[in-house]
Amino acid sequence: MNEPGTGELIPGIQPSELTEVVQNKWEQNLRKQGIPMDIPDGFKTIPLLDKQGITPVKDRLTGLPIEDNHIRKLVTTELSSSIRGGENWAAVYGDGDNVKPANDKIDRKYGDMVIRYGASRVLTAIDSLNLSPNVKIISARQADAADETITWIFGLSQEELRKLREAIEKGGEGINVSNPSYTFSVSATVLGSDDSRFEAKKAETAKWLLEDPSRNAYDFYQELAERVEADVKAVKMAKDHIGFTISELLEDGRLRQLRELIMANHEDTRISGTVLKDLIDLVAAVTTVEAISKAFPDKDDARQKLIDIGFKPDELSNPLDIQTFCTMVREAFELI
Repeated sequence: MNEPGTGELIPGIQPSELTEVVQNKWEQNLRKQGIPMDIPDGFKTIPLLDKQGITPVKDRLTGLPIEDNHIRKLVTTELSSSIRGGENWAAVYGDGDNVKPANDKIDRKYGDMVIRYGASRVLTAIDSLNLSPNVKIISARQADAADETITWIFGLSQEELRKLREAIEKGGEGINVSNPSYTFSVSATVLGSDDSRFEAKKAETAKWLLEDPSRNAYDFYQELAERVEADVKAVKMAKDHIGFTISELLEDGRLRQLRELIMANHEDTRISGTVLKDLIDLVAAVTTVEAISKAFPDKDDARQKLIDIGFKPDELSNPLDIQTFCTMVREAFELI
């Protein structure tokens, strides 16, 4: 094993000590280059469980609680209470980018630093908001040393929910480092109580909960957790695997490339129904752009057709935003 940046063996280190030392060396190297990896202490405990004498198992990389039945029950209870009371809530899902390339091409311990960065960037962004003391926060990892972190926040004001979205969006910007060359970034999204996709379901759930105080919103909790995870997967696909603009789609046929990328990332893996729907929407949207391109060989005419169905001119030259793109194309299918 080589010391980062030198290509020389680490002198005076026994093999049994090598893993820990190399991890420390990676960390020292990255901290010098401005990579944050610290987790704010407030996220490492769950006071509502502490009061019950329950101590969740902690993730070895971040010190965050690992999601278990106690945490799921607590989140369901708080979500049910918020819905009954008409209070704002949010689920924040963060997933470190390019962990597998870091593991495969550099070192698994380097990949650990990528995971720590992803959790740190999202939770530090939340911590920086100095939310009201009445706000309840429950943050957990889905498994030990997993890439993902999910944080549930209850009792937000509308302004706090707005600032939360801004902070998470800003926190997704990448940081480039050298020796080895790598870009640290995280994909994260916020699913809030004001999300129009769940307006009807939230109203239905509120009515159902108010009919019987003993009821809880576990099914709704599961649906939200699955949805916010799927939203991040869509963000990651756009950021890590698509990487082209709508104008580029008009210039070159990309459907075959897209199909290959989807197969490479999802073949032989189980995916949720919501992720499958997103993939279907994406393929349908890209297919539609290809159809427009073929119907209007003059690229200016093709661009104008997209503008006619609601795209702004500058959006055609921006990186492809899958969710917005799919929604707009889906709504415009009758016009195409």
